[in-house]
Amino acid sequence: MKKRVLSLLLCFVLAAGLLSVCAPPAQAGTIADVVDQFLKQPDQIKKLFGNEVAHGDCGPAGNEGSVHYKIYEVTNPTVVQDNPALQQIWQEHDYREDAQYYGVYIYGDGPMADYTNRSKIPWMGNVDVTEYNDKGKPIGTTTVENLGEEYLALAYIAGATTEDGKSYTGVTNVGDRAFKGTGITSVTIPAGVKMGTAVFRDCKSLTKAVVEKGVKTLSSYTFKGCSALKSVTVPYGVSKVERSAFSGCKNLAKVTLPKSVTSIGKNALYGASKAKTLTIHSKKLTKSSVKGSLAGSSVT
Repeated sequence: MKKRVLSLLLCFVLAAGLLSVCAPPAQAGTIADVVDQFLKQPDQIKKLFGNEVAHGDCGPAGNEGSVHYKIYEVTNPTVVQDNPALQQIWQEHDYREDAQYYGVYIYGDGPMADYTNRSKIPWMGNVDVTEYNDKGKPIGTTTVENLGEEYLALAYIAGATTEDGKSYTGVTNVGDRAFKGTGITSVTIPAGVKMGTAVFRDCKSLTKAVVEKGVKTLSSYTFKGCSALKSVTVPYGVSKVERSAFSGCKNLAKVTLPKSVTSIGKNALYGASKAKTLTIHSKKLTKSSVKGSLAGSSVT
């Protein structure tokens, strides 16, 4: 059994419906700007995948074969000299050149499975992976302990795509708790994808979440316990922010709710002790209607 000591994780991007969108790599600006641009370029992320090390199904019960996953080695972008975005992101997170990282690619038709038991999530816990030599030839298998919790660098959720000669319509739903407790640092939730309950719960290293227009609901416990989360903008079009969506986000400094939000669940911002600014643009929300969502926080 082989155990690797690695830094925490790079980023998580949901790419459903965005496979054809790929702007040129960022050439200048701050590291924050580069990260923002990178998150909008899902095709760049897929280029980081190297050798396939594991695969299987992750569709819902009774239809497991409708959605599939592949786990890949992640190419170290410090050696990608022609991509400044990858260079800067890798340097910002101080990743080691001698460390092996992994990414999960999810594709298929329809929703992913929901997970009530972490041990059932294929990329969590101890995962058997294929090892390769320097010439790219498989030489056997090894077990990576706590792959998802400590070693998962990237996740790519595919929209309409072709894989292994077969066409797929795309993943429509990310399952309950699918990435709960991983070490991801950045999240983009694109239009057209429905989020299950507690998808990113307890992602302690998550610092930034981008929610794109077209997302209708922030489900219960989506970001609960993401104690490092500093910023999130809820775009126009979101109508519901459900129970405890941002509960325990103690470093979240600012929250903006657009006019489209018609309801906000109980304890949605519970414990958001640094959130001194809550901006509400919706005329359908009043101070009294959101009071229950702020319990335990210092928001006024």
